[in-house]
Amino acid sequence: MSKKKLIIGAVTASLLFGFVVIQSVKTQAEERLAASLLSEDTLLAMNQPPFLRFGGYAKLSADKRAKIDAVRNMVRGIIGRVMVLRSELDISDEQRGQIKEVVMSHKDDLRNNVTSVLNSRRALASAITSGQSEEDLKKAADNLGDAVAKAALEFAKTRQDARKVLTAEQKKEIDETRTAIWNSVDEFREKVK
Repeated sequence: MSKKKLIIGAVTASLLFGFVVIQSVKTQAEERLAASLLSEDTLLAMNQPPFLRFGGYAKLSADKRAKIDAVRNMVRGIIGRVMVLRSELDISDEQRGQIKEVVMSHKDDLRNNVTSVLNSRRALASAITSGQSEEDLKKAADNLGDAVAKAALEFAKTRQDARKVLTAEQKKEIDETRTAIWNSVDEFREKVK
């Protein structure tokens, strides 16, 4: 797994489970948000498979290119909102240090959960490409689902612990921004149906 994909994954998890983690792990949440919310067609834009990186984009239909561009623009908008929020939250150095301590206290569990998700994803991909039985595919998919659930729970615990450091106003700003982002994602999904 490339460093870019790991960073993308962590940023998305931060967005999904709260903006507080971004204060310490600021570049690991954007594209995974889109990847978790959008269809297979739009995952193409997030993962940038080799055929897209090496001229394949031009070979796609205008409709597919428009969808990929729309996803990219939506993700850029989310990134922009998060960066604006980050600058407006006015997190003190003391709070930043406390949030970093929270994230570091969960670091090993977060890393283990992400590793488990990646390994489960690879196992499912391998099961698919090797032509395994439907029962084996179901088992691999269940394992991936369990790994994702455990990772989501650990990110949620990290978010809860980090939110304790924030003031009521900071929490309100985060919640309002999160609501605006989810609303824009919903609007986007309606447009690309």
